Amino acid sequence: MNNLSCRLILIFTLVQNMVSNLAYWRWDDAYPIVRAKIDEIHGRFQSQVAEIDDKALAVYHEASAAKAVEIVTSFSVLAGTSLHEEWLEFYGDLFARLRDFVTIVPDPENTRCGCNVQEKGLSDISKRRIIQETGSHYEIPDEVEVGIEKIAIY
Repeated sequence: MNNLSCRLILIFTLVQNMVSNLAYWRWDDAYPIVRAKIDEIHGRFQSQVAEIDDKALAVYHEASAAKAVEIVTSFSVLAGTSLHEEWLEFYGDLFARLRDFVTIVPDPENTRCGCNVQEKGLSDISKRRIIQETGSHYEIPDEVEVGIEKIAIY
């Protein structure tokens, strides 16, 4: 295997892992988006494979097995390369949408950014863990004493 092939395999593996790592971190938000993308790609790929199979079979009968193998090999290489390019672009979209603990969705009516930023906040599990680990340390009292006065906190 040459140096370029090794480098491409590394790049393709990194792209797959980048999507996976983001999806694991924000599973509830990412899964529906990733699943829809996978289904879209899978559906398109199935129809392309059916077309190439028909074409290769015709070439096999009309010309030779070698020509048919060329057709399916060329398709496979092109499909794999295109998939990785599409997945890298998808990672960019997914990252922009789910970055910084917020979810960003398109909103054409928003004249500032054309998007809507939704902050999810901490999960209930995280909130309970903070309370268990810190006790009343971060608790805001109803009132505090300042000098000789008690001031209500709202």
